[in-house]
Amino acid sequence: MTTAFTISIDWDRNNSFTDTYDDVTARVMQVNWFLGMRQPWQDKADNTMLALTVRNDDRRYASENVTSPLFGKVVPQRPVRIQSSDGTTTRTHWVGWVEAIKPAVGRFGERTVQLLASGVMPFYQNTETKLPLQQNKRTDEVIAELIKEVVIPPALSQAWVLGRVGNSEVGTSTYLADTSSYSVLEAGKLTLGMAADNWVIDGGGSDAKKTSFDVYRAIGDITASEGGMEIDTISWN
Repeated sequence: MTTAFTISIDWDRNNSFTDTYDDVTARVMQVNWFLGMRQPWQDKADNTMLALTVRNDDRRYASENVTSPLFGKVVPQRPVRIQSSDGTTTRTHWVGWVEAIKPAVGRFGERTVQLLASGVMPFYQNTETKLPLQQNKRTDEVIAELIKEVVIPPALSQAWVLGRVGNSEVGTSTYLADTSSYSVLEAGKLTLGMAADNWVIDGGGSDAKKTSFDVYRAIGDITASEGGMEIDTISWN
């Protein structure tokens, strides 16, 4: 049974991965990725990373090329997905977002572009948690609340935009946050009597600015209480 891989970039951020230029598989020259756990007994996953080298002989992926059908779309934070199918089962191996675009001119050789992509960790680390006190909740339930605080680049078709027809009808084109649609959390074994009570760092004096934990650090705090590992799975339906 033959297994076929498909590497796609959602240039329009419409959550389809099936638009005309989204499938880049035929142009891929080299691909390397990992999913976070690099060492034995690692208690926190590193950020997932992807390096993708694609042919660019027609300058399709040159962001400054105004004649490119992707002009204005070859920019960071475009979703990337790697899947495989054996004709019966489709598996998702990697998901993330474009982080950097590095073209190689190739004056005396092939013109290529290296696309670097990363997982969700930077969004967690750049978001300070404002979560109120959590009481009598399982560890996975607290983590689910933390994830809701993070603004992950959405497909525009699912984002709420004030006054924009097609992006502002609650329950029709826009839905309330539900982490189950983009994360898979193992049910926690521990129910915490209290959480989020120590995630504000006192700056010293009464007039000193206080800072809070970022979401990634707070998730680490919760997983440490379980004595387990922190592994986050992101997927698109």
